Amino acid sequence: MEVTNGVYVFQFDTEYFGNDRTWHPTGVETDRGLLLFDVGGPGDADALEAALEADGFAYDDVDKIILTHHDYDHLGCLEAVHDRADAEVVAHERAAPYVTADVRMLKRPEEPYGGVPVDIELTGGERFHTHAGPVRAIFTPGHAPGHLVYHFEDANVLVAGDLLRADGEFLGGPKRSVTPDLATSRDAIGSLVDLDVEQIVCFHGGPIEATGDDIQRVYDGLLEETVN
Repeated sequence: MEVTNGVYVFQFDTEYFGNDRTWHPTGVETDRGLLLFDVGGPGDADALEAALEADGFAYDDVDKIILTHHDYDHLGCLEAVHDRADAEVVAHERAAPYVTADVRMLKRPEEPYGGVPVDIELTGGERFHTHAGPVRAIFTPGHAPGHLVYHFEDANVLVAGDLLRADGEFLGGPKRSVTPDLATSRDAIGSLVDLDVEQIVCFHGGPIEATGDDIQRVYDGLLEETVN
């Protein structure tokens, strides 16, 4: 579905280790093709392809696969998608060793994952030119060492990865049980409160209408939780 001009959420249902889940990869059009943010878990390549096709895209249209972080539910099907899309892979430099499989995953190290090359390593602050305007990568560690969010500066959209979650109309912070450094994640959320945002796309929960005030509320709640 198109959430704003040129920005799409490719929602699909899947099963992840015996549990029903719904993922929300995001895409944006550019002159060179589609930027695809995250791909999904193991075995999800066909479901993602169907979600792309529902909005008129194919794997051949993908120019870059841009990761928010290296968790298995975000890149478990990356090898298959990379083979079909022949796209460049982009990740934070701290996530790169996990994406290439030079280092085993932190949260599911036992799961099979062969890795793919990372073509572009980010540190935060980089911008991508898209049909929806500039998109800036923002380094937001805590949930994962190389976590990034992506701010559509003209469209006022934030692709939040797992830094934020949506539950209906409620915006929340990262899932505590899979966030190794909650205090760092809290501070990362705090760094976003002044962004011009009208819509946040959470990989878990999908797009939600939200502003910097909502991000501030999440930060304040985490501050109380982690300090008191």
